[in-house]
Amino acid sequence: MDIVNKILCVIKALFTNLKHRKAKISKKELAIIETRPVLILTKKKKPKSKKQRIKALAKEYSYSDDPLYLAANHSKALFDKCIAVLHFSWSYPSWSIESYFVNKKRQANSSLGIDRKGKTVRYLKNILNPAWTQGVSNWRKNVGFINYEGKRIKNVNNIAVSFELENVNYQPFTEIQYEQTAIRLLWMLNRFENFRLWLVTGHEQIIPIKKDDVGVSFNWKKLFVEYCGVRKDFYDEYLIYLANTSSRSTVGDKQRSFRKWEEIYEGVEKIRNDLIGMPKSYCF
Repeated sequence: MDIVNKILCVIKALFTNLKHRKAKISKKELAIIETRPVLILTKKKKPKSKKQRIKALAKEYSYSDDPLYLAANHSKALFDKCIAVLHFSWSYPSWSIESYFVNKKRQANSSLGIDRKGKTVRYLKNILNPAWTQGVSNWRKNVGFINYEGKRIKNVNNIAVSFELENVNYQPFTEIQYEQTAIRLLWMLNRFENFRLWLVTGHEQIIPIKKDDVGVSFNWKKLFVEYCGVRKDFYDEYLIYLANTSSRSTVGDKQRSFRKWEEIYEGVEKIRNDLIGMPKSYCF
């Protein structure tokens, strides 16, 4: 009973003290107290990683989001897309990514252009339009690539989404260029049933005797592993040939171009033999 009485006494004392304290607070003071903001503790959300952020942006992206600067030479024909080809624009300060293909003297065009600050434009009304990445004059003479079924194709332009990355004199590409490229490649995975990340290539891997872009300064590992989220072991086994064959230009040299094409062919054939029929998620 003594313990119960002590507890009751403590409770009574608390209420008495509270009553006296309330009596001492004026209405003005009470109004100030009541209007004070209440601090609500919430669990802080962890910031998204680079890969998570890019993946989220890819889900929200649409080709029509990019401003249109229609290429002077283009076709209204529509083709399903299953590969991506990366180029550099070799532009100069007096040029702009917006005007690169607007000139009628340019017989080539591209699906997308990305400048060094990350500004991205499109040169075609529809992503399904052919991108004349080798130009109208020689677009049927390239050495070919493989499609999603492992079949070797000659007319790359019809089935390719082409990326034109602004670059001058083999400068290192900017981080924002890698990011914007990755967003659109991941978008392509959702948009095109037959597209795979292992069907991304550079211009020089298609026709090494005439082209050397996307060039020695392009970091393929950074694009695939750091930005697209491809597993490092997958990159090392299947995509490393892109970096190895981008490390030197063989333009105009038939012998060196032939040796380079042999390396490219081995890399492409390994993809054909091991990965055709594999789900898109296999590289993650």
